[in-house]
Amino acid sequence: MSTLAKSHNSLCIKLKSIGLLITVILSSTLLPLCSAHASHSKPGTAQDHLPENKLGPKLLLIPEGEFVMGSPVSEKGRYEDEGPQRTVTISKPFFMAETPITVAQYRAFIEATGYRTIAEKEEWSEWRNPKSGDWEKLAGLNWRHNHRGNLNGDNYPVVHVSWGDAKAYIEWLSKITKHHYRLPSEAEMEYANRAGTTTPYWWGNDTPKQTVANLKGEHDIPENDKTWYPTPGERQYAYAHGYTPFLFEGYGDGYWGLSPVASFKANPFGLYDTAGNVWEWTEDCWNGSYHGAPNDGSPRLTGTCNYRVVRGGSFYCFPRHVRSANRWIQKQSNRAMYIGFRVVREKTVPIEDNF
Repeated sequence: MSTLAKSHNSLCIKLKSIGLLITVILSSTLLPLCSAHASHSKPGTAQDHLPENKLGPKLLLIPEGEFVMGSPVSEKGRYEDEGPQRTVTISKPFFMAETPITVAQYRAFIEATGYRTIAEKEEWSEWRNPKSGDWEKLAGLNWRHNHRGNLNGDNYPVVHVSWGDAKAYIEWLSKITKHHYRLPSEAEMEYANRAGTTTPYWWGNDTPKQTVANLKGEHDIPENDKTWYPTPGERQYAYAHGYTPFLFEGYGDGYWGLSPVASFKANPFGLYDTAGNVWEWTEDCWNGSYHGAPNDGSPRLTGTCNYRVVRGGSFYCFPRHVRSANRWIQKQSNRAMYIGFRVVREKTVPIEDNF
């Protein structure tokens, strides 16, 4: 067994020390409670005030540490672009949104700025037609809608947004809060998803023994047979290295389609929906392997940059696609019924408070 494979079997997050972690969490600089931009939150969390008495995304402090990124060659369901494995060091704690950005949160941005998403400008987004079972560009579909083409609920993850649409929201959020918000890097997403685990999924090696996330399960009731079963192209992609189940056998969570955020169990870091529900945009340009990738947790900004990495899988995915190491390529202008995003905020004092 290689050194990397052995390291994968060891604890992949090494916190500096318990004492330091407590110091970080209790530090008065963790959350500027006297700031006009920060609400009174429990230690280790933050939530910024927005205009009109609205609140920004709930944020959770993710500790510094290191982990082995990628999957070992022996992992069931592995793709070659998940390697080679390497140790990544996250040298500073950072805040990450507890959930994907919701429709209500995105609406606040739209109403404040008048921004029009690419789906609105080009008058289509991608969905799977329940009548034909085909993937199609549906006219009029945008951030307001769900996977069925109906209006989405306020507490559901916003979908039908491109990478650029996510970046526009983040630019607005940074401007009005005076904090540095951004998309997470691919490394930060895997680190946060794993949350100290080394198994293929944060809950273990295979089908979860309890309801943990919005996944495609055998006991979920499909809305439509034509959109329940994979297309021939999806089967070909997923079966590239042999047969793999298209759902979690013996599992059910009560949904086939989007679910409200935080409907299920949080992972060991306290984050919701890091696996399943919606794919999430990252900052990284697409590269077909980790050769030459940074090992400090920063995004990789070279490569095929009109394509970006999405992480986490979705309600629609084969089990192999919601593994912690799985990654997927998406054109940055693409938008679809199962792609959303979450945000990261740097652990800093607001700009206007740095006098």
